[in-house]
Amino acid sequence: MSMRALILLTIVIDRNGRLTFARKCVYELLCFIENTFASHGCNGNITWLQCAANNVIRIKDVMYGRLNSTVCSSMPNETTTQCKSQTALQALSPLCNGKKSCVLIPSTSLFGDPCPDVTKYVDVDYTCLGKRSCRMCILCVI
Repeated sequence: MSMRALILLTIVIDRNGRLTFARKCVYELLCFIENTFASHGCNGNITWLQCAANNVIRIKDVMYGRLNSTVCSSMPNETTTQCKSQTALQALSPLCNGKKSCVLIPSTSLFGDPCPDVTKYVDVDYTCLGKRSCRMCILCVI
């Protein structure tokens, strides 16, 4: 967080009619705004990660493999549900972090093959980071 201050001196007349000085401190903060999103894609299908203007992607978590028997199931009785890549976050983060949008095609060539002969999918949790200026005013009496 960055901060800069602007100090303004103001002449104030109190309730008793006495002249006093007040210093108005205006602090400008650089605030980061985070919006969290989730994206899901079946193996081999295009998956988009997208942020609004002036926002960039930061990958929070990635699961590539199979944790659910019904998601992206190509076989009627998909039974393997406890397999996932241990390196999915490390594989995807450098490709998408800091970009406004990112196109992802989940595959074993990108994430490795945590469970051979099992249909896999990807779940991505990411934030869109944006910056805006926040002002906070404090009246400091001298």
